[in-house]
Amino acid sequence: EFKMIIAIEGTLSELLVGSTHSSVKGDQIVKTLNTLWVKYDIPHLYFPNRSEMKRQMIETWSAVGRCYKPKSKP
Repeated sequence: EFKMIIAIEGTLSELLVGSTHSSVKGDQIVKTLNTLWVKYDIPHLYFPNRSEMKRQMIETWSAVGRCYKPKSKP
């Protein structure tokens, strides 16, 4: 089974401010992210910096590895 998670380098407050590099407003991005979570079960996580995002990815993939059970052949 696959699971998609959207990792965001920045805080919710930073995202709401928006970016000069995008024509989409920050509040619309937040609404879209929450719709993806509710409608399609695609959560999003905010990280204040790349270092914390990297650490969370390592911890998550380590947990996947610990819980992985290969399918038995028929």
